[in-house]
Amino acid sequence: MAFDVDGTLLRGENICGCIARNIGRTAEMDAFELFRSREEITAGRQKMLEWYAPYNRATLIEYLQEVRLASGVRSGFARLKDEGIKVALVSITWKFAVEWLAADLGADYAIGTGWDDGEIAHF
Repeated sequence: MAFDVDGTLLRGENICGCIARNIGRTAEMDAFELFRSREEITAGRQKMLEWYAPYNRATLIEYLQEVRLASGVRSGFARLKDEGIKVALVSITWKFAVEWLAADLGADYAIGTGWDDGEIAHF
């Protein structure tokens, strides 16, 4: 079974919004959320990497402790796992964040937008 992350498993602030708030980039993130074209989103993601440059991934993941899960997510995942159902988290957000959440929830797979050495693997 596959689940989207932002807006499905999380309520309120999404992953990128949470990180942006913690690094003082909320206004820029709010503007990014209005982007619709592939070109705008691609450029916006590249800009986010500039915001993240002073931080290591462990620090960015620490900020994610503040995201709010939808009611029943943990118990629902536990029931699925108890029944032997494989669970995947799928999101266009950053893969490192999806992997963190997948590990926290016990999901089997995590799919997201990759980022390595300044290169983005868009999903």
